[in-house]
Amino acid sequence: VTCREVLVALYDSLQTPLADHEWGFSSDDLRQRMVRAWKRRGALDGGRVSLLKRVDLLGGRCKLQGFCRDTDFAAHRFLPGTRPVPDTWVVRFMH
Repeated sequence: VTCREVLVALYDSLQTPLADHEWGFSSDDLRQRMVRAWKRRGALDGGRVSLLKRVDLLGGRCKLQGFCRDTDFAAHRFLPGTRPVPDTWVVRFMH
């Protein structure tokens, strides 16, 4: 896996429309930040309303801080009875 492939996958993931459950599990504060980010990004796309995207979860301005291994996150990430993957990396952003 190359760095480019990781960055393209991250970009593609952040451009994915927000799922109903992602909105449903969000706090009121996070929802307000997402809507503000969505409006700044351009809520209208060619005259029609665009969907919220995962990138809106990040709120306003933020920067990619980097990637790191997080064994605690990896240990709690997988469902019981499933096999963990050899390496789990977490992307970090800073506001």
